[in-house]
Amino acid sequence: MARNTIYHWEGVNLYCGDHEPDKSKHLVIKNFKLEAFRETMVDHRAGGAMVATEFAVGIEKFGATFAFFGTDPDMVGLFGLGSIDRHIYTGYNAFRDLQSGKIIQRKLIIEARLGSIEEDQFEKGSAMGANYALNEIMHFEEWWEGRTEPLKEWDFFTGGWKVGGVDQAAAFNRALALPNG
Repeated sequence: MARNTIYHWEGVNLYCGDHEPDKSKHLVIKNFKLEAFRETMVDHRAGGAMVATEFAVGIEKFGATFAFFGTDPDMVGLFGLGSIDRHIYTGYNAFRDLQSGKIIQRKLIIEARLGSIEEDQFEKGSAMGANYALNEIMHFEEWWEGRTEPLKEWDFFTGGWKVGGVDQAAAFNRALALPNG
């Protein structure tokens, strides 16, 4: 039986574009945010109903944002229409199990485009940085230390959506005669 605990997020690192040791952003990353996973809902009020309801019809697009201290010329090379490829962004998070004290790793693998770079306004004597956004996410995996498969996994091209190793889209993909159904 699983025990109750609290996982406290204590640290983050990000590799942008590849996994070379000199691409680690642990010295400059200030924050990281994975946008909400949210179902797309449509409202419905039946002609004879006293109360309306809503129905889930899909999952909204999501993205990720992060900020770095200082400027990073490598990031400019990953941006925009001149860079037609999506890139792999790998995030590592350190969570502390507050009951046991153990550090647990969460790993995020995101295939996306770097869709936004916004530098801070220069102000003499102040720290400057830049904010970034990942868009056009086509593949996503969320791994937790100790698991043998991703907690969440989604791929646009295969239509796959797995949660806890269970393919949530299998019946749908079979009904459409998709190769991975």
